[in-house]
Amino acid sequence: MENSGPIYSGRQGGSPQEKAGTSKPLPLDVAVVVDCSKSMKEKMGKVKQAIGYFLDRLDKETRVGLVTFGAGGVQVQQGLTSNIGFLKNILNDLDAGGSSLIGSALTLALDLLQDKEAIKVMVLFTDGWSQREEGVARTVSERVKSQGIRLITLGLGGEVNQGFLQELASSSADSYLFAEGSKLTGRLLRIASYLRKTDYFPVKLAFLSPELSLPFDLFVREGEATYLPFRARGTLLGPEGQQELVEKGKEIAFIRGQDRETYRTYLETCLAQGLGDQEQILEEKGKVVYEGTASLIEEIFEDPSKGGSIQQAADAVRQVLDFVFSLSSGKRPFYERLATFLSH
Repeated sequence: MENSGPIYSGRQGGSPQEKAGTSKPLPLDVAVVVDCSKSMKEKMGKVKQAIGYFLDRLDKETRVGLVTFGAGGVQVQQGLTSNIGFLKNILNDLDAGGSSLIGSALTLALDLLQDKEAIKVMVLFTDGWSQREEGVARTVSERVKSQGIRLITLGLGGEVNQGFLQELASSSADSYLFAEGSKLTGRLLRIASYLRKTDYFPVKLAFLSPELSLPFDLFVREGEATYLPFRARGTLLGPEGQQELVEKGKEIAFIRGQDRETYRTYLETCLAQGLGDQEQILEEKGKVVYEGTASLIEEIFEDPSKGGSIQQAADAVRQVLDFVFSLSSGKRPFYERLATFLSH
């Protein structure tokens, strides 16, 4: 795979079929982990209702498992099933009591999510602290992330150990805190909408930074219509990841269509990183700066109805102009006027 420098362009390659988004979605497996300890007694009604709405919003082919901790110890109440009605009946029968053993519950949930050809998500509901098992929970969460599983934590009430739940989550963006249960349902419905079936959008591997955490899930395609998770959001692609894909002959990876806007912001960060690399020879940097900028502007203006597009473009151009100034000191006034024009 040819890599022309540290600036990671978003200009897409791939076949017309890839660009048209005619891909076959991966199956989705979800493990729901619910705190049923005695401190959840007054919250269980709202939690059950919110989870019920969440389950109803998922695609009918989605398989969901249910793990609880608290009353009755740590249990798999139901393995992965697409029978949502049956699962909701089990959910409605849950009661609160006992202690919070989050680590053991996450371990059981991880055992449910072992299908290598599925998108895997774990959703944890809890109102407080893990008794005696914070270290275990942190260790298990690292295993979860290393296997490409997205871990979403939802803290309920005013006594949540928010820092602990943020550590467990795949990223800070996947950790939520609800002082009141009224907003929980809305958040779960948005999460469910995101997890529904989606098209996949191709991105060139040469333009993904190995040094920045990925703000989206990254997939590789096997065969004509099978998309396998390769890196989870919040993890690094890393040089070893790039090398692995090179050895497999992969020059294009895929993100979910819903992540296009996030990808656009990521491109801006990559562009800034590349332009700020003081060790890169200016002539080499100049060879790729045009393509990187053009690709970013192309991404920004693909949907010009989105607010902030003009300002985003102006900010991107300013970064490029800073680089151009270092090459063309005699034309600075012209570039300054150009940047001013673009900002209005």
